[in-house]
Amino acid sequence: MISHLFYHNEAVEEKCAHNSWLSIKDIFEKEDEVIILDLGNTLKKTLEFDNQPKYVRIEKIITEKPKERSYTYGLNYIMPITRYDWIILWRSDYIYHKKYLSAVKKEIIKGDSNIILPYECFIGSYYANWKWSKKRLKLLTNGKEEDILKHSIVCPVYEYQDQAHFAIKKELWMESGGMNEMLYGYGYQFPELLSRLNKIKSYKASIKMDMISFHQVHEGSFSVGQMCNKKSEEIKQSRSNIIKVFGSEKQANAFVESTKQKPIIQRRPKNQYKVKINKNNQIINILKKSMKYLFNKYRKKL
Repeated sequence: MISHLFYHNEAVEEKCAHNSWLSIKDIFEKEDEVIILDLGNTLKKTLEFDNQPKYVRIEKIITEKPKERSYTYGLNYIMPITRYDWIILWRSDYIYHKKYLSAVKKEIIKGDSNIILPYECFIGSYYANWKWSKKRLKLLTNGKEEDILKHSIVCPVYEYQDQAHFAIKKELWMESGGMNEMLYGYGYQFPELLSRLNKIKSYKASIKMDMISFHQVHEGSFSVGQMCNKKSEEIKQSRSNIIKVFGSEKQANAFVESTKQKPIIQRRPKNQYKVKINKNNQIINILKKSMKYLFNKYRKKL
């Protein structure tokens, strides 16, 4: 029996969340617990089950406080009130391959670990939005890895120690104290949590290659989100908090670097790690540079 947390944030389009849900809606056992956390109250359409488990709860949080709209706050709120020993986190911007849950369950049955982490995840190319992903759900949930990789880049989350989703024993989460809510921004909260987990005597991680997931491009994606004023302000505030926690951004980056790990299997060809250019962002950047040039040119004449 497992507690499943399906975490949705308002920065992710509802249609992305529905794609994500379609990839897992048939996986739940009768006695499982499923908690749908709707942070921002943007899930208007009901998420339907193939076979609804016994324990289902929908939690909605509406707030104007930036840190309370975050992944960090959401996990700290829900994890302590789950029913079972094991919690699996599912995020609504990812589509999950059928291998994902079976890889986690095998490890839970073995009983050798108290946190189970994916080795890598696949970040969809610039065109892999909800519409593109919905048309290719069969490929993304059942397809061969090499075919999925044609439309994504590899993010080596194990090496970076920056896990978007994972399975964890509730006891370990509680002992760790959860995530540092000052670090609700980008790229620091999970390495900081892992640095504390590593100090817990009972901590035993298992890394699974078959926890395959595909990230859909959405409005809240870091590269896209910076174009939104609200998201830009949150990024700015989160960077200010990072300085409060670590002393400076340089020290924060040095900390993250210090947590990185060497690959445990031979790395893929280099071209699979390169960021594929978002054509829309490329056009926007050209327009921005042009506007800046024209502004400076005419300002000199005035």
